[in-house]
Amino acid sequence: MSDDEFQFQDLVDALEREKGSKTIQDLDDDFFREMRQFISDLEGEVSQTSQDINTLDRLGLDQLLKARKMSDTLINLRLKKIALTTVHVQMGLKKVNTDSMGSREIELFNDIKDLLEEAKGELKEGEYRRVQKEEEPPEPVKKTEGPKAEKKAVAKTKNEVAKTEVGESGEEILVHVTEDVPTFVDMETTYSLKKEDVVTLGVYLANVLIKKELARKVDLN
Repeated sequence: MSDDEFQFQDLVDALEREKGSKTIQDLDDDFFREMRQFISDLEGEVSQTSQDINTLDRLGLDQLLKARKMSDTLINLRLKKIALTTVHVQMGLKKVNTDSMGSREIELFNDIKDLLEEAKGELKEGEYRRVQKEEEPPEPVKKTEGPKAEKKAVAKTKNEVAKTEVGESGEEILVHVTEDVPTFVDMETTYSLKKEDVVTLGVYLANVLIKKELARKVDLN
């Protein structure tokens, strides 16, 4: 790039050099700052002339669109080279000279290298695991009134449950708890359900547990 003000040809030349080489090419540290300013100036000029369609600078608009596309292509090419170079360095296939990179590109190169080294070490030790999303317990309903005595749901035997009258409206469901459920509060009742408990629960709460595969419906018929 020349010592004069950034020109469209400076962007063209930089992109051609990058396309023509497998290695990242030298650019001044202020290249991207000046490129951004150049595009910003073009945007301002096109915005002013676009107020009147009759005076719209078609050449300026065309240059703006080309400059945007070329700048994206140049950046993507350099990022791709940095990423591939980092992988090759990690594999021990080559050494790299960062003199052709800008200061921010060097930071990116080092960040990627550190991440690769960390992942490689974890894989060697068998410690690398995909993050598993923990299943959330049923959300408790917060009490809006003053503190009241807690009532724990007591597990019942099937014979005891059979004696429990459940309205035809289906307000309660008999369920078999298949996994321990963390203690939670629903309305005025505190529940502490353990695996193998057989209890009657409200339709909504029972369906939540069944959906989360923490319980199954018991059919006495």
